[in-house]
Amino acid sequence: MVTRLVLLLVTGLAAVPTNYLFVTSPQQGTLSVVKHAAGDPGGGTVTTLLEAPALEAPMGVAVDRQRMRLFVSDLTKKNIYMLPLSHTAGRVALADPSAKPRVAVEGVETRWLAVDLDGNLMYSEEVLNRIMFVPVTAFGTSGFLAGASVSGSMTTVLAEAPKEPGVSNPGDVAGDVRAVYWTNKLDGQTVGSVMRVENNTAPLAIARNADKVYGLAVTPTLAFFSDGNGDIFGSGKYGGSDAVLVTSAAASPRGLAYDGDGSIYVADKGGTVWSFPGGTRVARPWNNLTKVADVLDATGIAAMQMASAAWSAAVVPAFFDFLLVAIAEAAYCSA
Repeated sequence: MVTRLVLLLVTGLAAVPTNYLFVTSPQQGTLSVVKHAAGDPGGGTVTTLLEAPALEAPMGVAVDRQRMRLFVSDLTKKNIYMLPLSHTAGRVALADPSAKPRVAVEGVETRWLAVDLDGNLMYSEEVLNRIMFVPVTAFGTSGFLAGASVSGSMTTVLAEAPKEPGVSNPGDVAGDVRAVYWTNKLDGQTVGSVMRVENNTAPLAIARNADKVYGLAVTPTLAFFSDGNGDIFGSGKYGGSDAVLVTSAAASPRGLAYDGDGSIYVADKGGTVWSFPGGTRVARPWNNLTKVADVLDATGIAAMQMASAAWSAAVVPAFFDFLLVAIAEAAYCSA
């Protein structure tokens, strides 16, 4: 089995998947995409996707890889926009660069967005002290909206102060197959720096080490988050463990993003996008950050990994074959 896995990995070495990082710069009024070879210590290439007047103060950003949809919030225009994407010839771009951004959710003031694995949209409203949810069905199936914008009847309040504990000027949001997570920007050491809620249960604080927390990225085992003092921490996403200081190397870290393949990306308002390994089972200190690209006023960030044709053809079928065999052998050994 180990030999097969080694051969599988060697097969894919010649075709490394590519990460596309969507980065907002509110002071510049721009939305950029950074193309970066996964695991490459070298820099990425930066392309501007949208700029003023299409956007004025873009902040939150989230990507739905399966449906090739990008969501971005604009603080000045008070809208969340949905942008269909295309991926051709090793390049990710707007499906229709000449089209105006389509309003997905109208009249909301939000700095942080997330899309879960099912394509549902989540966002925080700091002023109103609540976490909101929009089902994927609100956005149609063709990459465009079902209507002009999402109506109030299609949104759900996931958590709201003072009705539920654990909501205190919420910051970033994230979701996985079981739960929704968010950070708090006020009194985090009392209320909870990072919260988790699952199946309509009461919110659970999984970290209480910082009063003000901005960005959040969730991996299969960990939650990474940036605080108001320039530090990035990691904590078990199910709670029950102390937060670990991962790094203080970034100048002003804000948004965080997980690429699904072991890397955490950091949007640093100091003008840089960084990365560090985040695929471990427990959080560990990591003093050195890898520079990915220079992006002025980098604030929000979302990551999408795309496999090359060679990688997909050679590795994916072999991986699933390997996985099926491993499952079968595990079942046999436990019988």
